[in-house]
Formats: sequence, structure tokens, C-alpha cells
Amino acid sequence: MTIIVTYACYPVVIQVADRRLTLPDGTLVDDDTTKSVLWDHSWLIGYTGLARIQGKPTYQWIAELLANHHQQLKAGYLDRNLALLGKEIANALTAERVKPSCKMLAIVGAGWGVPWDVGEPPPAGLRPYIWHLSNFHDKEGNSTCQIRSTVDFQVARGRPLKKTEMGVLTHGQEMNPMLWSKLCRLLRKARIRALGPNAPARLIVDAVQRMENPRVGKSLLICSLPVPTAQRDQFVLNERPNLARPSFWYSQPDGEWRVQRGPIFVDGGNIEEIIEARYGDAVSWPGKVRPDALR
Repeated sequence: MTIIVTYACYPVVIQVADRRLTLPDGTLVDDDTTKSVLWDHSWLIGYTGLARIQGKPTYQWIAELLANHHQQLKAGYLDRNLALLGKEIANALTAERVKPSCKMLAIVGAGWGVPWDVGEPPPAGLRPYIWHLSNFHDKEGNSTCQIRSTVDFQVARGRPLKKTEMGVLTHGQEMNPMLWSKLCRLLRKARIRALGPNAPARLIVDAVQRMENPRVGKSLLICSLPVPTAQRDQFVLNERPNLARPSFWYSQPDGEWRVQRGPIFVDGGNIEEIIEARYGDAVSWPGKVRPDALR
């Protein structure tokens, strides 16, 4: 099971996921698994849990699910439509011929929508949301050891974030409390100092790569999505987060060769997967965000 760290603070959302795939006993299968989906230029979606559904990689299965229901999802309230999708996801998990303990799954979305109580039309009225469809989180959003037969939809905090708020959540593997507390503290300071989207992304990457958990890899896919404009911006691979356009990039501390797959793009009923192969890091960092610089 991977770790997904989702950060939302107007005007950007960021999602960081490691790319390690392990068996239930912890055996390493792959360090380059795609776990990210870009949906309709408005949502970043990652998953943690069961790696294959109906014989397909889970990220591909999620993409096909969204594409097949694109007409339904664009009509009416998104939260209600996603909740209905939870029933189809639950049925698919029930049909999987694996141990019940292996059927854990959380699909995590971060992106932009217009709340019903905001009088402004998009793009000015857009606010950041974080939501999940999960069979092992409780109503408060906390991970449990119990896997339910239902896959339930929930919005973090029960509502979108205000322009003045910051939200950061983890799904899947957990950071130790001290590392998590330090990350949240530094993210708040970076926000107060208005350091831009690159600083929180770097802080999250550093925290995940410091985790001493054999189920969490050091190779990470980082996705960022600024508030959409009236005109859809072209997505850019191998570019650090910025407020001008959406971007995706990889961070690999060992400098080894990696096949960098994904993310997969879903636009209406169409699906496109980007595959790249590079040596070492896809992008070089200008340097770490030093904690003492945020004091």
C-alpha cells in the first residue's frame, strides 16, 4: 500500500504518491507503478490499496470507470454522482478473487469545484476540494483496520476549503507522528510566507523520502493543479509546481534509471496515457527548503 499526501491551499492543489508496489507480505514487485489520474483538467486522483481490478492496473481501471460514466458525472452534483460510483467500485472489489484482507482501496481526489453557496461563477468561484471513495476510512476520514463491503464517498471537512484555508491529508501508509507534525508545521510557515507552490511540494517530497517504511518507495510522482482558468492550460511533464499551468514531475533520490509512466489523462470519454523513459531525475531541484529558512 502506497502513501498519498494531498495538499490544498488556494490557488493550487498538490498530490504526491510513491510508486512502490508490494505484495501483502511486503515483497517488492515494482518501484515504478503509476498511481495517478488527471480527470477533466480539474481533478488529481490517486489510489492506495489493491493494485489490480478486473485484471487491469487499478489506475487504468479507475480511468476507464470515469470515462465510461463521463456523461453521468458532468450532470448534476458531482458528490452525489461519485457516491453512486462507490456502489460499482464495491461490486468490482467483491468480485475479485483475492483474500478479503487484500481488498482495501481508497481513491483520493483533489481539485476544483464551485460550492453551492458561492455566488461567483467559475473560475472566480472555484474552491479546492479533497475527497475520497474508500472502504476502510471512517466518517471522520480516519483509516481503520476494518474493510467494509461498501465504498463510501466523503469530502474532507465535509466542505470545500475557503480561500484562506490550508488542508493536508495522508491516505494509505502513515508517517510517524513526529515527522507528520513537523511537515504540517513547515507547510503552515511556507504558506504564511507565501513561498509559492514549489515550497510545499518540496517539503512533502522530503518528508515522504525520509519515511523508514519498506512499503513506501523513494521514487515519487508529484502532480500539481492550479485553479483552472477560463481557457484550459496545457499540462506539462517534468516541470516543478507553479501557478501558471498544471505540471507533473518525478523525484528519485538514487539517480538510477527509471521508466517513468503516467499519469493517465481522462478527458470526457477519452483516455490518454503518457509514457516516458529517462535516466536519473526527471528534473533537478534548486535545493531543499531548509527548515531554518521557515522560522
